[in-house]
Amino acid sequence: MRAKYGAPQEATATMLIWRDNAPWARTIVHKTGAEHDFPAQHRDVLEQTIVYKVPLNLYNAIATYNGSVIPDRTRGTITSFGDNEVTNILSINLAVGIVRGQMSAEQARKAHVAAALDLAAGKTPEAARALTLQPQQGDLTDPDTGMILPEKAKP
Repeated sequence: MRAKYGAPQEATATMLIWRDNAPWARTIVHKTGAEHDFPAQHRDVLEQTIVYKVPLNLYNAIATYNGSVIPDRTRGTITSFGDNEVTNILSINLAVGIVRGQMSAEQARKAHVAAALDLAAGKTPEAARALTLQPQQGDLTDPDTGMILPEKAKP
């Protein structure tokens, strides 16, 4: 990541953080990652986020496709945790395919497995080369709705 994006804006004992390192809104390299067995055993040490609003009715489908791809309603982002940038690009592109109605969660899982086999064979599939989404317009954040209203001021 340093070779591609330069020095990180933040560094701690456990992570390096880049912000606005296009096409990403944020990139974090974690010293230790979570064990993840899909599509094959690896550690999710690279966290990469894009600004992208996922409709609420598709959160479950994305989680079914890949538990390491996480939409964030409040911030209007989607984050992929993986072992490298190529697989994060693949994961985001397949999640966006679900959002666009181009594939189901199960089809995305199958496409991910096929792409992982290609990557292991030294081939980079089209879906892993670059992000395929177009920037969304407007404010994508969703602060939700307050359910506990402040008391009216007493006269």
